[in-house]
Order: sequence, then C-alpha cells, then structure tokens
Amino acid sequence: MIRFGAVIVHGMEDIRRTLRHASVAQTGAGLLSAPGALASGGCGWWLAMMQAAGKEFPDIPFQSLADCGNAPGLAAALLRATWPVDETVTWQSGESPPLMLILSPSPASTAIGFMAESARIPVISTPPPAFHLPLKGGRNDTTLETLLTWLKTPA
Repeated sequence: MIRFGAVIVHGMEDIRRTLRHASVAQTGAGLLSAPGALASGGCGWWLAMMQAAGKEFPDIPFQSLADCGNAPGLAAALLRATWPVDETVTWQSGESPPLMLILSPSPASTAIGFMAESARIPVISTPPPAFHLPLKGGRNDTTLETLLTWLKTPA
C-alpha cells in the first residue's frame, strides 16, 4: 500500500527538499507527518501543505502519510476535512492511495475505520520505516546524500 520510501517532514521546507530529491532520484516519496505535528499544526495545515506540494511538484508522485498517533479525534477531524469525497478520485488495486492515516489501535478504531472506508482512505496502525530529516540546523551534504539513497530504495 505504501509505494514510496517515507520521509518524516516537519513543514513545507522539508516537503520541498524531499520532493526535489525524489525528482533527482526519479521516484516518488511518502510524506510522513512528524510525530505530534498534526496535533500542533492541525488538519488544515497538513492538507494545505499537501495541496501546495501537488501544485508545486505536479510531476512528482507522493503519498500523504498522516500520523495521528493515538488521537482518534485527530483522525476523525482529518477525515471530515477530506469530505466530501471526490468520486472521480480512484485508484486501482496495487496502486497507492494519495492519503493514508496512521492511527494506533484504540476503542475508537472501529468507528474511525468505518469513516475511513467511506472516504476510501486506508488506515494503518504503525508508521512505516522512514528517513527522518533533521531539523534545519542539523542538515548537511551527507544528510542529503543519505536522503537521495533512501528515496532510491524500494519501499
């Protein structure tokens, strides 16, 4: 279901850097929200960045991997923010959906699962292995070369 190497991103600068490197690697990328980022930034912030990324990098395929942690309310809010469902957006079996939710199991998992199924958005319980871009001050050429190698590695 996850087609590309996942990269933990903290904001638009990380998304741009990741998608530029994906372009060089001639592949796509899984854009994984940093732990706690959705809780602090909000669903609208995340979805706006995904929309901006799609406009800025129209030829680079990517998946939005929204890590809701153990917050089913956050997952529900994200699902509501994606409605109404665009009936023209479909994907074939074996293709990657454009948005996936990551939600730790909880008593609300069944309800969230029904909502997600209605929106045709898959839910997984644990984040995929991911490359973690260091915060801005900790980046260097070695980090960026490692990112390029990570993106070239099949998911």
